[in-house]
Amino acid sequence: MTVGNPVCRKAGNLFRYKITSTPKHQVALAVLANYLAMLQLGIYKLLLTSAVIYWSYGAHAVDAGELLVDQGATSSILHMEQPPTLRSHLSVKAVYKIAREYAIKNLPNETYQAYPIPVHNSGGINLVFLWGVSRAVPGEGRHYISPHWMVTFEFGTGEFVLGKRVSPADFGQSVTPGQFIGTRDWKMDLSIKNRGKLERRLYELYDILLPEFAKGKSVEVSLVIRNTAIEFKKILDRLSQKFLRPYYCEVGHDFYVWMDDVAKSVLPAFCPKFNS
Repeated sequence: MTVGNPVCRKAGNLFRYKITSTPKHQVALAVLANYLAMLQLGIYKLLLTSAVIYWSYGAHAVDAGELLVDQGATSSILHMEQPPTLRSHLSVKAVYKIAREYAIKNLPNETYQAYPIPVHNSGGINLVFLWGVSRAVPGEGRHYISPHWMVTFEFGTGEFVLGKRVSPADFGQSVTPGQFIGTRDWKMDLSIKNRGKLERRLYELYDILLPEFAKGKSVEVSLVIRNTAIEFKKILDRLSQKFLRPYYCEVGHDFYVWMDDVAKSVLPAFCPKFNS
């Protein structure tokens, strides 16, 4: 018994009094009251300790959050936790999913993600992703704003390379940042049968074409690769938004021109500006 505590001291006095002057059942009640007083004291101490821990954790969390906000407001570079380098060779679809996870963690809701754009790096291939904000309007479709983030990952490993803020001027476009550049018509979208199946096939074709693209333009390709390029071009032309085409081409014109050269099909050039 803690004599210094008023509640416990009172309970103790009651206990001693009841032993000498009350029947046995009343003595038992006094003992019970004594235990309850001690239990109540323990609960108070536990609540006080929990409050101190919660306050300390919350204060540190607020400080960290304010620091991240300040860094985001003053820098055009997208700071993300870099994923560990993966030893196994990842597919383009797997790298796309890694990029999407980063977008969910770091960018606003209703952020769209363009299809991967292959670019050469020193001795290999990187995949560039363009991200921008879109807004759904009932009865009209989804309105797209020009891309404002560009992030690069290494093909094969999914390793984060660089992320930065971009504006339409970086793509040779005269539109104002934040301006709508086009609308995705849901009715037209629904008219594309087996869209999910087409996208899965598109990513399979990426994986076949990119090792050939890495070899350079001077390497003669096989008939299999030529047919693959034709199929890839047909699907990409059908699924990608036409108003995003200038952004695709400004970043990845080397790949799209190579694709057109390999395909040698009657389809229009994907990037006419760079094919002339």
